Amino acid sequence: MGIVYRSWQLEGNKASATIQPFLLLHLNICPEPVCTIEDALRLFSAPETLEGYRTSAAGKNVISHIKKKHSWSLIRDNGWICNWCGISGYGSEGSTKLHKTVHFPLELVVGRELLASPSSEVRRYELVATITHHGRDPSKGHYTADARHPNGKWLRYDDASVTPIPESKVLHDQAYVLFYKQL
Repeated sequence: MGIVYRSWQLEGNKASATIQPFLLLHLNICPEPVCTIEDALRLFSAPETLEGYRTSAAGKNVISHIKKKHSWSLIRDNGWICNWCGISGYGSEGSTKLHKTVHFPLELVVGRELLASPSSEVRRYELVATITHHGRDPSKGHYTADARHPNGKWLRYDDASVTPIPESKVLHDQAYVLFYKQL
């Protein structure tokens, strides 16, 4: 389990911060500029402005016209990062599968800008497993897992079948859960 630092600040006020545990980092890959896991991590930690924030004034629940900013930073992890990239989006037609290419590296470098402590060194992680959904619809289809064996070879787990696969097949851009281990 890791810990994420979350900060909220109403314009003109002191920041309020919380520390939240996490098992998975839920990353938003829907925005067009997100093409890599690194892009999704930057988006995850970018400050966001929320307008029309509801506050309690004189006992009434009113909409405030001031802006509220929040951001996230990674404080620590247990040596692992598990990124959940999502396979479905929600629109006027309900749940649909996202067919978006998102590149992910064998070695993930988490820079200082994503860490809560500015003095922290960059953190490096190696990809050790992925989960992929095969199918056009999020409620139907088939799942496979690719995992790196301690000898460095990659194996694909597909129901009762376990077969060796080349590294290039692991980096196929359609995995939606990525498991990284800290180096």
